[in-house]
Amino acid sequence: MQPALKPVPPGAANKLLGLEALRFLTAFAILVFHYRHFAFVADKPVGLVPERLPLYGLLHSFHDSGAYGVWIFWCISGFIFFWKYRDAIADRSVGGWKFFVLRFSRLYPLHLATLLLVALLQPVYFGMHGYFFVYQLNDLPHFLSQLFLASDWGIVHGYSFDGPIWSISVEVMVYFLFFLMLLATRSWLLNVLVIAACLNASGQVAACLAFFYIGGLAAMVRRAADEVPWSTTGAQHVGEAPPLAVVGELLFERHRRRLLP
Repeated sequence: MQPALKPVPPGAANKLLGLEALRFLTAFAILVFHYRHFAFVADKPVGLVPERLPLYGLLHSFHDSGAYGVWIFWCISGFIFFWKYRDAIADRSVGGWKFFVLRFSRLYPLHLATLLLVALLQPVYFGMHGYFFVYQLNDLPHFLSQLFLASDWGIVHGYSFDGPIWSISVEVMVYFLFFLMLLATRSWLLNVLVIAACLNASGQVAACLAFFYIGGLAAMVRRAADEVPWSTTGAQHVGEAPPLAVVGELLFERHRRRLLP
């Protein structure tokens, strides 16, 4: 039986300044990547010359590959969730209601405001141009799926309204799986099994699960390093976790062609 680590001290999760810097940089990369939408006519780019995008010489990595930032976000989410909730959920000190209220209270208000704004502006844009802005499947079934953060659960297909919310929709499903699996075990072996299974699966849910659980492994390594005195024994304890770089490289090669055209 794996011993539980000490609870995370209050506010400790807020001291991961490097993680916050990475999250800001990732958000900026995704923002820059989506600038190309201004060259779209309906859902296709017209006359898009990447070299003419703003500050392309300086920001070409973001313009060309910023969509990969979604994977980094999923890893960061996995790190934070395992850092804050792994022991609390496994020990039943945080129940399902509290966990999901905490998560949705941060996600849903902004999502709802954005969705309603887009739903109001898309008809205006259609009246001016004869087609919607980028995302064309703006009907009632797609609106309802977005309303319940289920746009990428396989209920409907294709991007609509607030299209980029697909990554959050997938992550919400992973939250449910994360919570349920922690009720069964908190062993790092579960992370390895999830990642291995996702290497042989397709779809964004599999990709999100894999990157989320890679982030979780990184959190376990960090907690082990903090809890065990740094000695030969401590180094061996931290070294029990599988090599994250190798797992990450395998996953990147497995999924890289699915995110970018």
